Amino acid sequence: MPTKIETLWTDLEADTTATSGLLYRRYAVSVKPDIFAGIRRTASGVQRLLAVSLPAPVITESVTLQGLILSVETDTARPGRQMVLLSLTDPAQTDLFAVVCEDLIAQIADEPTHQNVLNALLGRLEQWTTLFENLSPGGLSVEKRQGLFGELWFLNRWLDTGGNPADCLTAWTGPGGSIHDFQLSDQSIELKTTSSVNPQSIQISNERQLDDSGLSHLWLWMLTLDVRPSGGQSLNELVDVLLYKLSGLPMLHNQFRLKLYQAGYQYVHRSVYDTTTYTLRTEQVFRVSEGFPRIKLDQLPIGVSAVRYAIALMACHPFQVESADVFAQL
Repeated sequence: MPTKIETLWTDLEADTTATSGLLYRRYAVSVKPDIFAGIRRTASGVQRLLAVSLPAPVITESVTLQGLILSVETDTARPGRQMVLLSLTDPAQTDLFAVVCEDLIAQIADEPTHQNVLNALLGRLEQWTTLFENLSPGGLSVEKRQGLFGELWFLNRWLDTGGNPADCLTAWTGPGGSIHDFQLSDQSIELKTTSSVNPQSIQISNERQLDDSGLSHLWLWMLTLDVRPSGGQSLNELVDVLLYKLSGLPMLHNQFRLKLYQAGYQYVHRSVYDTTTYTLRTEQVFRVSEGFPRIKLDQLPIGVSAVRYAIALMACHPFQVESADVFAQL
């Protein structure tokens, strides 16, 4: 399902009345700032743009960011104003650029003043350039693909149990670097995936991962997967299932795509992700509470941090709960 700005770009590209220069179309009358989808036809092809009209002067020269270029031109249709233009440096990332633009528009759509629009735009761009810097040119590692599959499996399962789509997506905090993979109000889920034939332990990444301070509930969810070249479900197939489920909810659809990119998933690497499939072998859910085998932040000596450790799976069994009961509570 294309985003709104992708639809506008496609419509502009179909308009052959102009063979050069900048063409643009207003994004939506409901958006307070003057925001446009734009294209520029050049000898080498068509460049897609996000354009924002602001009173001059805005910025005096072009700024090259990681993966993006911010430039300024005179707004020929509006005297005394300038067009702030955002474009992409790598044509292979056009899908990501659409998500970036939709996210930027959402950030500035209700800003009441021109200075607020510019400040919000630049502030959000800083976050996006950090994301561009962290994107791996070869795609996700084998370990990260498996971890992302596990998070998406949980998200899909939650939706299937009747979870509110907006709540489910908001709760998926893993891509943003949160302590836990899912957090809804004062309840958190830490998800672990393994492909070991007979796992005996669970790897914990830091001293805060199983710390339930300030939480009413913390669950540790462990998925054991069979990983094969074929016969199961690929990461791409699971992504497509979720995109389809959210296709009738444009804002959530775009939010999901945004979080996929934050997690490191790029469409240019889809052929790589088709080579591996996953099948769920076992699912175990544990309530992390008093007596659970773990390290908590307040238990560490002063000066000790970045703790990685393993807990014996057998020691977790007294804390095992039914997944259906957890979904009913979320």
